[in-house]
Amino acid sequence: MLIGFIYTLAAAVVVISLGRQKRVRQTTLGDLRSLLSRAQEELQEAQDRIWTYGTGEEEKARRWRIACATVTRKAVDTLQSCWLDREKDSSVSAIYDELLTGLKSVGLVEIAPSVGQEVEENDSRYRIKRREGTPQYKVSRLLCPGYYLKLESSRTGNAEEILIEPAQIEVTGGKPRQAEQ
Repeated sequence: MLIGFIYTLAAAVVVISLGRQKRVRQTTLGDLRSLLSRAQEELQEAQDRIWTYGTGEEEKARRWRIACATVTRKAVDTLQSCWLDREKDSSVSAIYDELLTGLKSVGLVEIAPSVGQEVEENDSRYRIKRREGTPQYKVSRLLCPGYYLKLESSRTGNAEEILIEPAQIEVTGGKPRQAEQ
């Protein structure tokens, strides 16, 4: 009887251990296709999220550039008024210097060519008020400085320059050509 009991106990252990074994299911081609399909859907969803995020950030950056340029244009109007009256009143000159220094700290650059400096006729940084002579123009008088805004991009390290107001200058060129007789 003891031997029968041991035999029965051993058979029970074998049956229990066989019942606990996980049945391994073989992967079929259909399973692989559905896994691949889910992976492609997840990838597409991730691409859509990235695209939406990138587009949103681009739009924010564009709006920021427009806002900066608009505010700077308003400040440049004040700068030019002060520049024109700076010789009449020393306090206006001090206001001009202080405002220019403050705006330079955020990227404003003054365009003030010196007398005698050569300029190209089609350079957008200058608005030529009066021309004398032929090309090879040199600045004869600065009527009013110009300004551009230099925005640094923290991501790319590149700087974008936005022309706010061109410098107003008078130029002289070479001697006028005489008609040969």
